[in-house]
Amino acid sequence: MLKGTFFHTIDDNGRIGIPNKLRVHIEKVNEREILILTQGFEGCIFAYPYSEWQKIEEKAANLSLLDEDARNFIRFFIAPASECSLDKLGRIVIPANLREYAGIKKEVVLCGAVNKIEIWAKERWEAFWKEFKSSQKDIISRMKNIGL
Repeated sequence: MLKGTFFHTIDDNGRIGIPNKLRVHIEKVNEREILILTQGFEGCIFAYPYSEWQKIEEKAANLSLLDEDARNFIRFFIAPASECSLDKLGRIVIPANLREYAGIKKEVVLCGAVNKIEIWAKERWEAFWKEFKSSQKDIISRMKNIGL
């Protein structure tokens, strides 16, 4: 299970290091450690281990093309996805389109989120937490509805 929050800096080539506590959950595919990056919600990037991404693709392949929501989901979530290999130092290059989408310039936050890693621009992460704290009681009470 992917968990933990880590603060990093993106280099001039668009690379970030994946912390070892997260990296141990990334399986090798054809001798390469692979993450699939795509647009996430709330303006972050989602980074999926290959096997988790395969589950999403299988579900997406079964969506009806007659369903407008399904088409929009594919356009938003599947179309911008990019396969990224970790280098020998455990870094990935975040594609420019995803860095732009997430507003990533220099400082980033990586969060283990069960089956994926969320990659946030530090400013957006801080804004998210500020808003969360202001509505924390409401969110906690709604968590009962999802079985927690």
